[in-house]
Amino acid sequence: MVKDIHDQDVDWSEAEPPSKASMTMIDRLRLLATRREEMWWEIGVLLDEIASMRLFPAPFEDFAQFAEAEIGLTRADAIKLRRVARTFSREISMRFGADRLDLLLQYLEASPRSYCAVDILRLEVLVHTTDGKDVSIPFTEISDKDLSQAVRTIDRERAMIDPSIPRDVAAERDRLAVTLAGVAPQVRVRVHRSGEGIGDYSLALAGVDPFNMEAVGKVLMAEGKALVKANKKQ
Repeated sequence: MVKDIHDQDVDWSEAEPPSKASMTMIDRLRLLATRREEMWWEIGVLLDEIASMRLFPAPFEDFAQFAEAEIGLTRADAIKLRRVARTFSREISMRFGADRLDLLLQYLEASPRSYCAVDILRLEVLVHTTDGKDVSIPFTEISDKDLSQAVRTIDRERAMIDPSIPRDVAAERDRLAVTLAGVAPQVRVRVHRSGEGIGDYSLALAGVDPFNMEAVGKVLMAEGKALVKANKKQ
């Protein structure tokens, strides 16, 4: 379980002292945070180094918890900055912004097409209009609102590819996906068929990592209790 650093008395005398390398990175991170608006990409790169090399000092359990305590980043923002900075160049990142590029990554992950290398200056996003038409809009021109809608739409369409999935399984998949979207938007819920029987279905999660595992676990626990309670009433 992740400890809440702000709500407990930490005995730093018993904590393992940070290495010189981590201290150098921590100092750089604090310096960059004084100009967060301009230097967010560099912050993301540094957070990726800190996370990959596990340079955050004890008693922090992950880089996101450390970033929140040290420079006031929310957990979601720390994960987002790291994710964008490790994927896109500084030039692209500063041109389009972290929020927009994170939405693009969600769209690409949910897309049925394979994107091994992406030229986002040429990439087009498929958007369903209110009159039922499909329109391809260049990423460079699409609005944040339309991009968010495209992510939601492609998620729904991908989930409905197999009409053979029983309605109750599909309903639980969709309910879980909606709940997870609020705490771990990068996590996807998929239906797995383990056999030929009617009840041989299970749900699988993709995109779970050490940084969202606790939040995902809480959602699964809550959903499991709700299902047990519902079954008892039947």
